[in-house]
Amino acid sequence: MFDSLQEGIILIQAGKTTFMNDLSNKLLSTVCKLNNFFLNINDTGETDEQDPLDRKIFYIFENTKSSISNKSRKKKSHGSDYSKTQSSDKSIGKKVEYSLRDLSQLQF
Repeated sequence: MFDSLQEGIILIQAGKTTFMNDLSNKLLSTVCKLNNFFLNINDTGETDEQDPLDRKIFYIFENTKSSISNKSRKKKSHGSDYSKTQSSDKSIGKKVEYSLRDLSQLQF
């Protein structure tokens, strides 16, 4: 039976991937176009040159402060003005790329 609440688990210790469940391996292998992300094997069956932990595959988009205030103003407006301004809003600010190694070293 398929469990729709599966979670991806990756254990990184001392800069090395020590454990990765099958779901994480399949997902990251597909995203990185590898045959096996955990073993770093490419489609030709050879070890890939780039360390999988250093691949920039995660993107975080940061909204600018001004775009957030514009959204709150738009919610307060009424009528057709709201629908016109909402469709023209491009509120995404800068895009930051992260690798698994970067994410594992972030301090929360």
